[in-house]
Amino acid sequence: MSQVRHGADRFRQEAIGQNLWDDIYTQVWGRDISIERGLGTLLDDMGVDLLVRHPGWPFPIYGQEKTLGYHYGTERGFDTLTVEEWQQEGVEGDAFHLPVHFYACAYLNGTEDAFTHGGIVDWQRAVRASWRGQIQWHRNRNQDGQARASFMCVLFKDIPPDCMLWRLERH
Repeated sequence: MSQVRHGADRFRQEAIGQNLWDDIYTQVWGRDISIERGLGTLLDDMGVDLLVRHPGWPFPIYGQEKTLGYHYGTERGFDTLTVEEWQQEGVEGDAFHLPVHFYACAYLNGTEDAFTHGGIVDWQRAVRASWRGQIQWHRNRNQDGQARASFMCVLFKDIPPDCMLWRLERH
C-alpha cells in the first residue's frame, strides 16, 4: 500500500471515528457539551485533537482520539490503548508531550459504522499510574514498511479501573 493511500485511509477513518466519538462523548458528559476540532497548529503539534466544553464546567477539557481500523482490532486481535512514542527515529511522539485530559481509542467494525471495542482513559490518571508502576507499557516498532513511527501500548484490561472514563468491551 502506498504512503498516499495509507494516509488517505487514516484520514477517512478519523472522519468516521469523529462522528462515533461525538455520540459517545454525549453519553459520557451529557448532551449539553460542545466539541471543537481543528484547534490549530500548536495544539495539533502537541497531540490535542479536540476540546470539550460544558456550560456547567469552569474549564474545557482537551483530548486526543484514535480510531483504528478493523484490521487491527479484529483480524490482528489488538485491544490496546496505543500512543505514538516516536514519530521517527530521534523525533519524540505524543507520549512525550501529550497535554490532554482524556485519550479516546477504539477499533472500527468491518462496515465502519460502529466501534467493536475501545475506551476513553483519564490521561492524567494513567500517567500517574504509569509512574507508580501500575501500568506497564509495551513498546512496538511499526511493522508497516511505509511508516516510521513507533508506539507504546497497554491492554485495556490492564488499565486500572479508576483511569477509565468509558469502556466498550470487545463484541
